[in-house]
Amino acid sequence: MVLNVEERIIALKRIKEGGDSIGNMNIVLHGEKKKMETFEVPLDSVIFNKENGRIRTKVLTHENLNGELNQEENHEAEEKISDFIWDSSVRKNKETMKSLKNYGQQTACVVTADGVIVGGNRRVCCMRRLTGRDKPTFFETVILDEKYDGNKSVLLKLEKILQHGVDSQEDYGANEKYYEVYDMAVDLGAKQNANKKWSGLEDILDELTQCMPRYEKTTKSASVKAIEEDLRMKDLFDEYLNLTKAPGIITQLDEKEGYFVDLLPSIDSYKPDHDAFADRKLKRAEIAKWKEICFYVTKAQFQGGEGSQKLYRDLFKRDTKKHGRANMFGNSKSWEFMKKEWEEKIEPIIDELSSFEELQKSTQNPQEEVQREESKFQADVEGPLTGIFKQAKIIIDEDINKISAEENLQKAWNYLSKINADQEWPPEKQNDNHAKSIKDLSNNLRKISEELYKEVKDW
Repeated sequence: MVLNVEERIIALKRIKEGGDSIGNMNIVLHGEKKKMETFEVPLDSVIFNKENGRIRTKVLTHENLNGELNQEENHEAEEKISDFIWDSSVRKNKETMKSLKNYGQQTACVVTADGVIVGGNRRVCCMRRLTGRDKPTFFETVILDEKYDGNKSVLLKLEKILQHGVDSQEDYGANEKYYEVYDMAVDLGAKQNANKKWSGLEDILDELTQCMPRYEKTTKSASVKAIEEDLRMKDLFDEYLNLTKAPGIITQLDEKEGYFVDLLPSIDSYKPDHDAFADRKLKRAEIAKWKEICFYVTKAQFQGGEGSQKLYRDLFKRDTKKHGRANMFGNSKSWEFMKKEWEEKIEPIIDELSSFEELQKSTQNPQEEVQREESKFQADVEGPLTGIFKQAKIIIDEDINKISAEENLQKAWNYLSKINADQEWPPEKQNDNHAKSIKDLSNNLRKISEELYKEVKDW
C-alpha cells in the first residue's frame, strides 16, 4: 500500500531538504530549461498519474462505471492503474523490464511535491513488477516544488509539458488527444454552451499550446480552429457512444478514429433544407438517419475494400465534384436503396444488441460482454453490408453514366443546332478542322447512343 498524501509530502520534503542528491536532470519547466537535482526516493512514496495521456480513456471508462480510482485508499485501484499502464505498451514495457534487470534505472523520473508521478509512470510501473533480487525499493527522481493537491489543472499542465517534452508520444492512443484537450480547455476556464459552442479558447491559448504544441499554428485563429475541431470530435465520440448504447464506455472507440475523421466534415456540411453536397434539399430526419447508419457502420468497423477503395467512404465523405451524385447519401437513388435495405437487413441485428445498462444488470463483466456483442455484430453484418454497399455503388455509377450521356447528347445537339441549315452538307472537305470536329462528334454520338440503348434495354 502506498503512503497517503500527508505521509508522501513529509517523506519527499525530508529527502529534498536533506540535500543528499544523487545526480541531476535537465527538464523544461515554465518555459525554461533547468538543471534539477535528483534524489533516491522510496517506491511507496509516490502514486501513479491517472491523468496520463496513455491511459486517460481507460481510466475514464473505469471511473464512469465503477467510481473513482483512489490509489491511497484501495490497493486494487493502484493495481488497476498499473495494469492500464502496462497494457498501453506491452512491448516497450517488456523492453524496459529487461533493461532495468540488466542495467538498473537509466533515466530519472519527475514527481510533484506530494508524490504524483508526472514523468516516468511506465518506469515505476515496471520497477514495481520486478521480483526477487531485481525488485528495487528506491528509484531516482526529480522532486518538484509544485503540488498536485487535488488541483487537476496543475497536474494536467505539468504532465503535458514534461511528458510530451521528455517521452515519446507514440504510445498515446489515437483517441486520447481529444479527451486530453477537452480536459485542459475546461480546467483552464473555457466554457461550452448548450449548443456545443465554445468561448474563452483564445484567452487560454498560450497556456494550452505550451502544454500541447500540436496546436501551434501560423495564426491565433488557425490554432483556435484546430482546437475547436478536436473538441467537436470529442462531442461526436460522446454522441456515438450514446446512440450505440454504450454511454461513457470510451474504450469502445478503440480503432475507430478513421471513421470519425471521415465523418466530421460531412456532418458540418449537410444542413436541413439545403442541397449543398446533395442532389436534393435535405430533410432533418434523413440527416439524422444517415448519421445513425454511419455510426453503426463504424461500430461494425466495416471497410468494404482496401486503401482509397474502402466502400464505407462513399457514404461518409461528402461529394464535392458532382453535386452529391457520387455519394451514397447525396445521391437520392442510392440513398433510398440503402435506407430500405438497411431497415430490412441490418436493423433487426441492431435490435438484438443489449444496452450497456442491461449488461450491467445481467453480467458480471459488462465491459467484456459489450465487446463480445460488438464482435458478434461485426461478423453478422459483414456480409449484408458488403452487398448493400456494392449495390449502392453500382446505382451511383449507373446514375452518373446516364447523366453524363444525357449531358453529352445535349452538347451534341447544341453544337449541331449552330450549324447553318443552308450550309452544304457535309461541309467541304478542304475545311479539315471543321471536318474533324464533325467526325469526332459523330463518333461521340455513336458511343452515346450505345449507352442510351443499354439503359433503355434494362427498363
